[in-house]
Amino acid sequence: MNLDEIIKEKNALGALVIRKDGYPAAIKLPPSLHTETLSIMMATVYGAAYTSTTHIKNEIPKKITIETDTLIIELSPTEENRILVVIIEK
Repeated sequence: MNLDEIIKEKNALGALVIRKDGYPAAIKLPPSLHTETLSIMMATVYGAAYTSTTHIKNEIPKKITIETDTLIIELSPTEENRILVVIIEK
């Protein structure tokens, strides 16, 4: 599934695929969002969750959700060993 399809399916504000080092591999974001900062921060969040879950139970996170009053950010690993980030407005 490509980013346009994911955005449409989830009625999302935007989506991106990042490498685990934070480098963006595919981007579909509104111009108001700073891609490089968002990519690095999302890789950091994923890395912290990965370290925590593998330490606690030796399991890899399948999905990480960050929720505020107005948005949801979903992070999921991909088959290509990258991270899919989807930003959804409530």
